[in-house]
Amino acid sequence: VDRSMLTNNVGAAIHTSQHLGAQGEQIAAAARTSFVDSMHSSLWIAVGLAFCAAAVTFTQLPRKAAHAHGTHGADAHSGHAGHHAGHRPHVAVAEAMTSADVSAS
Repeated sequence: VDRSMLTNNVGAAIHTSQHLGAQGEQIAAAARTSFVDSMHSSLWIAVGLAFCAAAVTFTQLPRKAAHAHGTHGADAHSGHAGHHAGHRPHVAVAEAMTSADVSAS
């Protein structure tokens, strides 16, 4: 019997143990126990990661959703006269400025 079949795959270990006679039941029980133990550990790791993700979500993300604009045209910001005062320019504007600066030199 190939030892790697017994150690790498619980299904193969149980299938092979059916052909081994008296020792087969011990191998099948060991395979089942090892599988359940490893799943138990993996699930606790997943719980820890989920807890960390929840902690980051509640501490780092904003409490309210960002205000979404329905339009992106020239009048998209009408009524927000002082809203963007002091903000950096939009990405498209910054890219256009960079392209013009590069072509000028």
